[in-house]
Amino acid sequence: MDNIPKELIDAIDKPYGYSILVKGLAGTGKSTLVLELLSRSENPLYFSTRVSPLSLEHQFPWIKETIKAENMLDVTQLAFIAKDTEHYFESVIKFKDLPEFLQVIYHKTKDRPNSFVVIDAWSTLLKYSQASSMIEGKIESFLSEMVRQKKIKLFLVTETESETYLDYIVDGILTLKRVGFGKRFAKKRIREIHIEKLRGVEVAQHEYIFTLNNGRFRHFEPQYPNIKEGTFQKIEEIGDCFSTGNHQLDTILNGGYRKGSFIVFEIEDGISDIFPKTIVYQTILNFLKHGRTCSIAPAGEESPLIYFQDLAPIIKEEEFNEKILILKEKNISFNLDKPFIKYILGNDLKKDFGIFNETLTYLKNKSSDGHIMQLFPSLGSMEIRYPLEIYVPIQEKNIERARFGEDLNFLFIKKGSRALQVSLNQCDYHFNLESINGCVILEILKPYFKYPLAVEIDYPNINLIPIV
Repeated sequence: MDNIPKELIDAIDKPYGYSILVKGLAGTGKSTLVLELLSRSENPLYFSTRVSPLSLEHQFPWIKETIKAENMLDVTQLAFIAKDTEHYFESVIKFKDLPEFLQVIYHKTKDRPNSFVVIDAWSTLLKYSQASSMIEGKIESFLSEMVRQKKIKLFLVTETESETYLDYIVDGILTLKRVGFGKRFAKKRIREIHIEKLRGVEVAQHEYIFTLNNGRFRHFEPQYPNIKEGTFQKIEEIGDCFSTGNHQLDTILNGGYRKGSFIVFEIEDGISDIFPKTIVYQTILNFLKHGRTCSIAPAGEESPLIYFQDLAPIIKEEEFNEKILILKEKNISFNLDKPFIKYILGNDLKKDFGIFNETLTYLKNKSSDGHIMQLFPSLGSMEIRYPLEIYVPIQEKNIERARFGEDLNFLFIKKGSRALQVSLNQCDYHFNLESINGCVILEILKPYFKYPLAVEIDYPNINLIPIV
């Protein structure tokens, strides 16, 4: 159950009865979550109070393969009869009141050890019954006791977010929410599951991001990826675009990056460099597979050896030396003699730009089709050393050169950087990387893409999962 939080799995694996209240407004993913759990149980029973089981099968076609039709029970109390009359009489449960409904649950679970029961939704059932709050409390207490005695795993779905008597007697409470994401597009939403309580379970993390992509519930754990050996498959290119090196991103961007583009990754503090780098490494690797070349200009104290070490598990040293040049300031603390390192002065931006232009000309001559890729992992040291009026015109010249030469120009820039807005005004593609509850999320702001994407790394490849 990798797509379900570990804390929730620990709760339902308890050797005794366990009841969990699943809260959330309409459309937050409650039914998808409980159906996901139900599909993995040995003795499932799903009581649907809102829609017929046939409607659920249309909405979630995958449940046909995992949950038998006779275990999907209709308690909607609707007057009409389904087209499939035989299925109707097998699945429809009629009852006069809540006590009679509890008898139904008792008899249905009588010969089913360790039954897994879902009532979706308990709040709708209470509405049908029109019972007083006192009667409701007694019924809920009785239901809770039946769960313990018969070792039932019970999930009660409700659209009531306010606290009720039921909150105190159940063993666990989950709240599903849709919350705003991104500072620029308020319409974007992400999904969160909040673990309010789980008796007897150590809760390592109380909130997770999740998605309902393809009609399935999937949560995202914090990820701590490492550089490792792997393979990268060349992606062929179509039209006037360079492939991003990732099929999913190529599809989203209608083929990849347009030739001559300036691409900005805006990165939140605290996000590991491996996330933006791996996204761009895919483009670098695909460039190399096409016989092209690449320049990297790390700023500050970052060592050029980092890039060599990152890509060494994927490409041979000879190819790295042949196709990649890294520009670095020469100083006392760093003075290595490596074929892939090109030293610059570091104290005269205009002279360094001249060296940079010579390097680009050299790389373009070595490229199979004259196209190159440039990566600027940071503007940090330039922001410290030079005022905006000096290095911004240099940056603009480099962007224009890349456009004219139909190359690619990448920039990583931290939130709050002085040059951020200037760079965003110039860019053709704008990606925003943020971390929420340990999940790294890629937001595509330019061109606009409606879904935030959860980033999962299987180095050197990435998987982008829409949060829908």
